[in-house]
Amino acid sequence: MPDPNPIEYLRAWSAHCQLFWSRLQTAAILHSGVLVGWYKLPENQPILKICILSLGVLLSIFVTAIMVRDAQYLTTLQKKCGDAFPLTGHDHPKGRMCGFILVSIFPIIELILLGLTLLLPETLSKILGSK
Repeated sequence: MPDPNPIEYLRAWSAHCQLFWSRLQTAAILHSGVLVGWYKLPENQPILKICILSLGVLLSIFVTAIMVRDAQYLTTLQKKCGDAFPLTGHDHPKGRMCGFILVSIFPIIELILLGLTLLLPETLSKILGSK
């Protein structure tokens, strides 16, 4: 079976780019909600706070795994497109790293807050001010 036209690969690449960036936006909104939910919960509900932060970390691992797969598809499809991409001097995989960095910041913050909630709840209350 002959290889499809490079334009078909370009269409698939475009569709995967949209998926990649929509997942990045979804992850940012999700983690913003997790952090706001954690902050707004009363201090007398530490178990619920821990559950919210843990769920946020698990979801970020899941979204990151999907985004890694999307990046692999994008790289493969870009190679298949051949001359359909003009040479710009910009390395596209490095541009995708910005998305991974943004997605990775949230779970790090959530893990720090989870540790503080578990180990030093009084110190955390002093830092954030009592509600």
